[in-house]
Amino acid sequence: MWFKKKEAILGSILLLTIFSFYSCVDEPTIEPISRPFSSIRVVNLSTNVDQINITIDGKTPSSSLSSLALAQPTGYFNVESGKDTFLVKDNSGNEVFNGTADINAYERYTVVFSGTFTNDANNNFGVFLVDEAELYVSVAPKADSVGILFIDAAGDVDTIASKNYNIVGHTPTHDTTYTALTGPVSLGYQGIYSVPEAEPGANSFDFMPIDSSATVSTPTYNFTAGNRYYIFLYGNPNNLQIFKDEGIPPVNPTRN
Repeated sequence: MWFKKKEAILGSILLLTIFSFYSCVDEPTIEPISRPFSSIRVVNLSTNVDQINITIDGKTPSSSLSSLALAQPTGYFNVESGKDTFLVKDNSGNEVFNGTADINAYERYTVVFSGTFTNDANNNFGVFLVDEAELYVSVAPKADSVGILFIDAAGDVDTIASKNYNIVGHTPTHDTTYTALTGPVSLGYQGIYSVPEAEPGANSFDFMPIDSSATVSTPTYNFTAGNRYYIFLYGNPNNLQIFKDEGIPPVNPTRN
């Protein structure tokens, strides 16, 4: 009888010891799985909304999204990938756009708002994306050349009034009709045309509408070797505006 009681006591002590040991061991911390992200910047190239205020999925991931002026890009910032909702208001609080854009994971984009805002069915204020390659891929040109990206954001309420352009570039040594070499014959509304390697130095461009209306020419720009340049067309197609931007997008961004 004594042996049975002794075994029961020893068993209880063993169970208490095991319980006490495990109660002192910290539970492992499991970090939540991070959602894929992308890097974007935003530019306002509308015809009639001089300043816009933007939230993305109900958040303002960059202070530069507030009162974003015409022909003014933000810097690059991170967003969660997927079907992101962009809510755009003017400085009076009027909603001018509320829609989504598909942001692929680990890609870099310039997000362009363009078109004309109206309060009726003619409203064509909208968004399109310029995919600038994967986050971890550099788009910097060779050290002895420049990269040029032409982006047409010149859209009117009547999209039929939008024009298609042949692009002639003038460099220090020769003239080149870019859009006749490869890709599309001409640059159209929301169109993108890339010249990965162009001559540095004094560059200017003629945009020649294929409807034979007046050619629009840029000033002469001094392009620095090793840099990348963005030539944006915006505004009313019958009063075309040109905006030049420059810079090399960051590679290997850190997650916010």
